[in-house]
Amino acid sequence: MAPIGQINSTIENSGNFPDKARERFWHHEMRNRPYQYAITNKDHDRLRNPGLITKTKAKIETALNTPGYAYRGMKGDPDFNFFESQKVSKIPYYLGGLGLAGIALCGKNSAIPNKNKAGNAYAKKIFLGVLMYYIARTVANAVIDIPMKIFRGIDLNRPYRKITSLREGNPLGLPNNKKPSNQNAFESSEFTRWDLFYKYGKGQNINETFDKLAKKFGAKHPMKDADSSLMGKIRKMIVMTTAWKTALSIPFIMVGLGLAQQKSFEQASFRSFFKNTGNLFKPSTKNRFLAWSNSFKSNILKPLGEAFVSLWKGTSLTSKILGRGAILSAIGISILANVMILNKTSLKNENNKIVGGNK
Repeated sequence: MAPIGQINSTIENSGNFPDKARERFWHHEMRNRPYQYAITNKDHDRLRNPGLITKTKAKIETALNTPGYAYRGMKGDPDFNFFESQKVSKIPYYLGGLGLAGIALCGKNSAIPNKNKAGNAYAKKIFLGVLMYYIARTVANAVIDIPMKIFRGIDLNRPYRKITSLREGNPLGLPNNKKPSNQNAFESSEFTRWDLFYKYGKGQNINETFDKLAKKFGAKHPMKDADSSLMGKIRKMIVMTTAWKTALSIPFIMVGLGLAQQKSFEQASFRSFFKNTGNLFKPSTKNRFLAWSNSFKSNILKPLGEAFVSLWKGTSLTSKILGRGAILSAIGISILANVMILNKTSLKNENNKIVGGNK
């Protein structure tokens, strides 16, 4: 198949191609190169669907591309950018915990049954601790992200497709020398992609998105230039949510690690749960969803609930103080954070003006 540049040149320079023939030839070539077609015909930054499936897909794509970012960075690729360096810097964060859990397996000794059993138990406890650490960080982010989505209409994790132009002669060999990546429209208060939220279509109100958001922010009347008023509030929201998420991660991680150390939580069987999850896709399985639900309750929810009660009660005065302190701190700081953010980003006290009139 001819290179895409050659195809473009052939089509553009040939005077014997009627419009319909030119279109048929283009689509015939593009059918076998969908990745190049996507970049060639949509070579501009655009918002992606905010749904869970799209977000998950975007995260998987980024995770799969991250090793490539690291490789090109170590080679000194001049097109290695800040976004890619940020993703590469998270590799130790994810692999470090798994490495810690793996090292715990070094204590096993198959020649001594008791030592082998103890090594397995220790490795499982470390693995559960690492898992609960990641889960706690995710929950700490969610208790901020979800209220902001509900009360302010801002999806702080809204993905967009970023198209980056590369230098000439880049070895990636991408069509039009442009590289796609999935980034977050509200990832930074300094580089927020405001332009992606304007409506540029014919007959559309360019500020339609911001006009709708203004109501979520408490505007009592239609506003003149709602985008100008909201940008400062949204920047403040990004700064505050980033700081509060970091603060919240401390008590949530304490709770997560505390749960992982409870004896009742050791009864959690992820192997049995995933086995039943796999059975969902077997046509011969009867009452599959009921079986899966019962498996989830017995293998995950019940041990987790018992561990939570054990953490709250504690086995000593010190453990009781630490356990209850972590739980109450996680709840209290979550409420405080959301109240402060919603208050600081409210437009209710602003001098909102009706379009074409006074307050």
